[in-house]
Amino acid sequence: MSALAALLLAAAQASSVSHAARVEPAAAAVGEPIEVVCDVEHPPAVRPRALEPELDPSAPFVFLDARREPLSAGADKSATRLVWRFAGLEPGSAAPPAVEYAWREAGGERRASVSAPAVELKGVLAEGEDAPRPLLSFRAPPEEAPAPSLLSALLPPLAGGAAALALLAAAFLVRRARLRRRAPALVPYDPAARLAELRAVAAGGRARHYELTRLVREAFDRRAGLDLRGLTDEEWAGALARRGDLAPEARDAAAGLLAGARGPKYAGERPTEYREREAFERALAALRALEARP
Repeated sequence: MSALAALLLAAAQASSVSHAARVEPAAAAVGEPIEVVCDVEHPPAVRPRALEPELDPSAPFVFLDARREPLSAGADKSATRLVWRFAGLEPGSAAPPAVEYAWREAGGERRASVSAPAVELKGVLAEGEDAPRPLLSFRAPPEEAPAPSLLSALLPPLAGGAAALALLAAAFLVRRARLRRRAPALVPYDPAARLAELRAVAAGGRARHYELTRLVREAFDRRAGLDLRGLTDEEWAGALARRGDLAPEARDAAAGLLAGARGPKYAGERPTEYREREAFERALAALRALEARP
């Protein structure tokens, strides 16, 4: 294909990708989630994905997460819904930050910007208030009730004992009926299947690396019968290096995943598609090496 033909094909594909955006809901209270919903029409071979926005520290919004939902698939045209979730920090009328989505075509990766209309953010103060309400003062203690008679004092324990006996009898009958039934099969813990689901539905960027490292750490901890969720990634990698019950391939793959995810998780780096694919390959290699050794 000549260079001119490639340029014409890229221009035709770019023009065939369009979107319509809206905000749901149009009004919300400060701190409540606000969704920027973008319906993208594109050729069947194009796979648009939501990009994590970079917010100005002074912006009155905070980014929560993003997701991708396939809407329809046809021979000539498909549709995909991209959703970004924000939360407002200050009352008033303000537009959520502009977001972007990307897709790949013959000429490389392309991006499109999505601008959302303004929303009304309501504060937690009532109309006419300009400061938080004062705390309630101490209330007067209730008046002392007259001393109960002996009969009225014995009735509650007797009634409570009868109710307890009735509950015990009902629990015994229910347990006996359940023992006669066949126990349902438990859903097996399958980290590889969870990894495949994460690759299919999770948004890219920092959230994806958080989920990848959490999934691998959980699989290794379950295999060892440990609960190391309170450790940082660096502390967990140090504990992993001291374990002698693991294959070297499993330790190396898990350590490489944590090292590669450090930038997107803690330094605000925006990983490329190649780095995300590499992170998934390391996670899958770690899980396979973990399962290969009994």
